[in-house]
Parts: sequence; C-alpha cells; structure tokens
Amino acid sequence: MNPEELGDAKISRAFRPKNHLNRQIPPEPHTAMYVWHKYWSRKTWNVVGEFIKHYTREQDVILDPFAGSGVVAIEAVRHGRRAIVVDLNPAANLITELTLRPVNLLKLREAYVQVEKKVRKKIEKLYESHCVKCDALLIPACFVREGDAVIEVRYPKCPDCGYRCESGSKPKKADMDELETLERKPITEWYPKDPLSYPDGEPFMKREHFKSLDQLFTRRNLRAVAILRQAIEEEKSPLTRKYLLGAFASMVHLCTRMMPVGNPQPTNHYTYFSSPGWTQHSYWSAPRFMEQNVWDRFEGAVLGHQGLLNAKAESSKVLPKIKLTEKWSEVLSGRADVAIVTADCLKAMGEMPDDSVDYIFTDPPYDASVQYGELSFLWNAWLKENGHYTERLITHEIVRNERQKKPFEVYHSLLSNSFQQMHRVLRPGRYLTLTFHSPTFKVRNATVRAGVFAGFDFQKIHHQPLGQVSAKAMLQPFGSAQGDFYLRFEKATSRKAKPMEEVTEERFRRIVMETCKKVIAERAEPTPYTILINQVDPELAKMGLFGTLKTGLDVKTALQDEVGQTFRLVKAKIGAAEGDLWWFNDPTSCPKSEKTTS
Repeated sequence: MNPEELGDAKISRAFRPKNHLNRQIPPEPHTAMYVWHKYWSRKTWNVVGEFIKHYTREQDVILDPFAGSGVVAIEAVRHGRRAIVVDLNPAANLITELTLRPVNLLKLREAYVQVEKKVRKKIEKLYESHCVKCDALLIPACFVREGDAVIEVRYPKCPDCGYRCESGSKPKKADMDELETLERKPITEWYPKDPLSYPDGEPFMKREHFKSLDQLFTRRNLRAVAILRQAIEEEKSPLTRKYLLGAFASMVHLCTRMMPVGNPQPTNHYTYFSSPGWTQHSYWSAPRFMEQNVWDRFEGAVLGHQGLLNAKAESSKVLPKIKLTEKWSEVLSGRADVAIVTADCLKAMGEMPDDSVDYIFTDPPYDASVQYGELSFLWNAWLKENGHYTERLITHEIVRNERQKKPFEVYHSLLSNSFQQMHRVLRPGRYLTLTFHSPTFKVRNATVRAGVFAGFDFQKIHHQPLGQVSAKAMLQPFGSAQGDFYLRFEKATSRKAKPMEEVTEERFRRIVMETCKKVIAERAEPTPYTILINQVDPELAKMGLFGTLKTGLDVKTALQDEVGQTFRLVKAKIGAAEGDLWWFNDPTSCPKSEKTTS
C-alpha cells in the first residue's frame, strides 16, 4: 500500500486515555446477535466494548488478528470505530460477516418458507412414530440412543390422547422395523465424507471416537441434514443462500451423536426436549445421546429466540449501516468500515504498513486448550469450505498440536512472531489488550515474555469475573479462578520496556494467605473457594504476578498446605451441590467475627 493511498490514515493519531481501565465491568448476558451460532471462548460483548471505547476514539482503526466470531468487529462498529479482523477459519469469518451485513428480513423469512415447503414433510416423515399409549401417528421431538440402538422415544404431547412421553418409553416394534429399513437405504444427496485427520493420515488431536465426518451422525440424521443442505443450495439469491447456510451450520452439530441426553424441561405449554449441546471440545461419543429432529433444530436456528431472524432484527437496530470488505487497505484508507480477512494472521499483518492501527484487542489461541481449526472442520466441510483446509491448519494455525507437528516450542515461536507483527503495525503510544482464561503458568508467562521480547511495555493484568458461577464450582475446594484476565501492553514511544518481576515463594505465600484471611474475616463466615481465588488472582495481578510460580507453587498448593494450621474445610451444601467451605482453624483469629462454626 502506497503512502498516498492511506487517505485520512496519514492524519496524526496521537491519543492517550486520561486514565486506564482497571475497574471490574459487570458482564451483561449475550443476546441473539452474539450467540445465534456457537463458537468457543466468546468474550463478553459489553466488556470488549468498554475497552474499545476507553482506548480509542471514533474512526480509530482496531485490529484483531485472532478474530473468532467477531465480537471485536461488532463492538468496534457499534461505537463508531473501524476494524480489521483476521482469522484462518472461514466458518468464524462467516459468523462475523452475517452478523454485520444487512439483510432484508422479509426476503430471508420468505426464503426459509420456500425451504420449508420443499423439505419439511420429507424430513419429518423420517421421524414418524406411533404413540406408545394410543398408537396415533406423530412426529417425536427426539430419540435417545446407545450407539445404534434406539432405547427411548420422546414427544411433548400426543395429538390424540394427550399423553406426554418424556422418558423411559421405547418405540413400538413396527417403528423400529421401519427405521431399520430406512437406514439400509442409500443416501443420494451430497454430504461430506472427509476423514477427521490430516493429509498424512495423522488423526485429529481432538478425534476421540469417529474416523470421518459422516460417522458423527446416525444414518437417519445424516439423510435429513443432506436433504436440508440440498434444498438450501437451490436458493437463487447468493446473499440469502449464504444466510440460510449460516443458520444450517449453526445447528448441524446439534444433529450429531455428540449430544448427551438432557432432562425434559417443562414450559408453560409443553415439555421441551434438548441436549446440553456440544459440551466437549472434541469429536467425542456420548454413551447415551439424543438423536434430535433435524427440522426442529433448523426451525429453531432461524425462528427461535436466539435464532438468525432475531439476531438480524437486533443487529439492524443497534449497528450502523457499514461497508464490509475483504481488504484491510480499504479500512486504512477510509473506504470501508470493516475488513474481514480470511488468512494467516502473520501474512496479513506482514503486508500491513508500520504504525497503521490505533488499538489491538485480541484473544489468541493458548497452547492446546481449544483446537479451533479441528473443531471448526465440521462446519467448514458442510459449508464446502474444506478445500486444502487441513493443509492450511498445518502451515498456519498458531496452536500447540503434535498431530500438526507443533510442539510447545513451535507454537510459542509462532505466537512470538505474531507479537512482533502486532508491535510493528501498532502506532507508538497506543495499546494492545490481550485476554486469556486461566491457562497454565507456563503459557501465561511465555505469552507475557513474548510480548516484552517483541518490544511492548507490559503494564497490567486486569481480572474480569464472569456473570454467574455455578454452585458446583463455588464448592470446589481447589478449583480455578472464574473469569478472564486482560493483559495491557503499550507500544512505548521512547522509553525501554519494563523488565518482568520474579517473585519468591515466601512472598507468594504471604500474598495468598493475607488476602484469604482478609476475605474470610470480612465475610465472618465459612467461604467458598471461588470467592477466595477471585480475590487472590486480582491481588497477584495488581503486582504483575500470576497464580503459579515457575517452581510449581500455585494458589491451590499454598492454601492446601495451610489446612489444619491456618484454615480448615467445612462441609456445606449450596442448592443441590455439596462440597467444602474455607474457615479459620481457630475462629477466634477472625477479628470481625462473633460467630463460631462447628
């Protein structure tokens, strides 16, 4: 990009916030616009928005080189900024595009109705069964299977006798015989048969049971999703077809064998049947799974409370009309508002000019915790975006994955290279905010060091709690911090970056003990571990420290060593969860408490 093409990007962007954002921001729940399609590690939208507003001005350019489902892009345009978001994953970028791009809701609904007319009855016929009480023909909500064996049929209410079949009832023999015949018939519609492995035959790191994509589905559900996919392909409008494919991708994983059995949920009108969802970060096999009605899932993906139509109705109200592009240069020159770049972030940033973006907010992959590329293979294959996909993962994905020949050293080298490119393209005096969720000390420390080595001034770790914590998590005596950490780096204008501080075990133990004693004393009652760790970690963060030392000493060990001396564990129950609370071994050492606990 030539300097004369930069347009208003040549204008001085000297800007510093009056103060830093160190307060904890009350998280707000995600609405349909953010969750109409599943994605992993999605950051809380209003927290991201607060950081963007605080560290940028209107029309500033924000970069996210690991964009995921596009929360940074959404919040950038929502607050009058511009954005360049980069991700290697076509499915992730499709989610971002469809969330941001305007669509005629009436035409989208009409296109859905056309698909419904073509295939709804054909798909529902695959699930026809008879009431276990009166033998009336009906369409069940789902079946429960163990492997290929159907062990239950579930439906909210028989249209003839009114019987609610919620659990424990096996389909009638005639229905089982019909299913056996159906599953022997060949499937004539297209469906992906790709192996869950790399080109050299090495299986995916997160492939725990299935060898190929088609094995994720029962034959009945595979037939149903193939029928639905073909009907969507027949939509003439490319944009409308893209939206319908987005809705299809948002529900296709719900139609696999990976859906563990959920409990029937009564509502005001009927019993609702649904699985907890794709609960494992892998292609796993639920021992007992819910074979869910494909048309029901697609209908919910489009018309449901968190479906695509509601998501687009919301985005049309809260997002301005913007120009999207695939070229980052058009954002830097002011000719577009958001660039969605499907590429290797190192290559994309490597082509951008020095000192060209005003703020970076990103959530990079951490070690091997989430295999984004592998897990998105299911969606990309059904979207027909899997050409050379696994080759691109091997070459470009920044992740620890031994199946991709990427041990920790290779992963860290790639991550360090990304820091160097981020430092190069960020303007001097501007900030990088990087988030993570409780990875190991080895990864956290290596990440900070990579940033410092790239030339950034590492300034602060900010702890941001989650909105809700489960009772089970509260009662885990040695759990982990609930929430995210936000690391602030600055690209210094002249001064040298600050060296990282090392801390002794003695000082670490003292910080942990003093903080926990203070929290329990102020509460004057036995206290859940989650409350303690969510006070300890921010206290360590204030000092630029982490919850684990190089020596292996962590908060859990430091506390555990004090059981029987400073603290004791008290049995407790919160709701249906049972576990332990922390209390003083000698309650008289609690200065503010007049209570005693047996």
